[in-house]
Amino acid sequence: MLKSFFCVMLFIMTAVTLNGTESAGKLTVKEFWKSINYCESATMQYITSDFTSITGKHIKDRKQTETYIQLFNQYRELVKKQKYEEASEIFRTLLDMSGAKIVKRDTRKFSELSAKERQQTIAFMKQANSFPDKYTVRKNQTMKITSFSISGNQAVANISFQDIFKTGTAKISLKKVNGKWLVCKLEKITDTP
Repeated sequence: MLKSFFCVMLFIMTAVTLNGTESAGKLTVKEFWKSINYCESATMQYITSDFTSITGKHIKDRKQTETYIQLFNQYRELVKKQKYEEASEIFRTLLDMSGAKIVKRDTRKFSELSAKERQQTIAFMKQANSFPDKYTVRKNQTMKITSFSISGNQAVANISFQDIFKTGTAKISLKKVNGKWLVCKLEKITDTP
């Protein structure tokens, strides 16, 4: 009887621990997704020192991710201060770092643009002041964890999210570091129209 009681208690404690661990891992995924989509410096507290982000053939490590977030926020501040020439230089760097495919890219400096082109560029840059905009808020709100599995100190979350025109999926790998779940890899897998 006593042996059965201890077995039942051990089972209950194990189930509670695993459920708590899963909840903590899922919370890390949700907070990471929100902070990385909003380019918040808080992102850094959710990722490991060997973090890797893979989108297609474009790969970023932790340092590159941190630099991108810092530059993005610096860009926003420069736009707020109406320092458009400096902001446009940072924007070029952000484009390079993003790995975005651009069919035709204007490489002229801000000072080389015509008055009309400068006004168009300023209007575009001012959109940064509305960040996070409806698109990024929606992208964050539509994120769903479709599966979550734990194997020892490693976990994998598969997520789906709504992009501007399509649905995307990603695989987020986590590992426990000092008893806390951290994201070690973000891999965007598919985009479906």
